Amino acid sequence: MPHIRHTNDGVGLGKALTRGKNVSEKRLFQVVRSDSPNDMIQLRRIVQMVEPSVNWTLAAKTLWYWNDRSKRDLLEDYFLNQPK
Repeated sequence: MPHIRHTNDGVGLGKALTRGKNVSEKRLFQVVRSDSPNDMIQLRRIVQMVEPSVNWTLAAKTLWYWNDRSKRDLLEDYFLNQPK
């Protein structure tokens, strides 16, 4: 994922996507509901659009262990960090 920049803050991928302007719930639900390899294709498209700054350690853990649980964690992180 060459479009992800590194930051030393504790920002995971879900939190970074909340900072993106055009990331809607609908797009993330597409990622969560898709099967391999379409789930990663959808995620890559979102990341290309947003170009987020994340902590690589947190993002790498999510992407390395990519499964249904990590998809749910991504979605939870997105919703818990919505601007108020």
